[in-house]
Amino acid sequence: MQKKLEEERARVPKATPYPYTTDYPVIPPKPEPKQCTKPEPFQLESLVRHEEEIQREMEERRRLEKEEAQMRIFKAQPILKEDPLPVPEKERKPLTQVEEFALHVDHRAVDRAEFDKK
Repeated sequence: MQKKLEEERARVPKATPYPYTTDYPVIPPKPEPKQCTKPEPFQLESLVRHEEEIQREMEERRRLEKEEAQMRIFKAQPILKEDPLPVPEKERKPLTQVEEFALHVDHRAVDRAEFDKK
């Protein structure tokens, strides 16, 4: 019986009692409240890249506008008094003489008429 009681006491944990004081009970001090955190904006890499891309596009647009403005400025070409590459003059050939031509059909018609008579 005594063994059973010892086993039961070993199984049930026994809390240590709060020490008695004569003045006042010892209460642990409350921790000081922490300061509220201040929200800060995110420093995202995508935002930085976006800003860089916008700057690059603006520079590209300015450069293109500057090039177009340069292209619009009219610059006349100098008038050349002499041809830089002289072209040889074409030889003038006499016009072709048109001659009458005899068709073989005329001779065959005569031959055919003779054949038909025979």
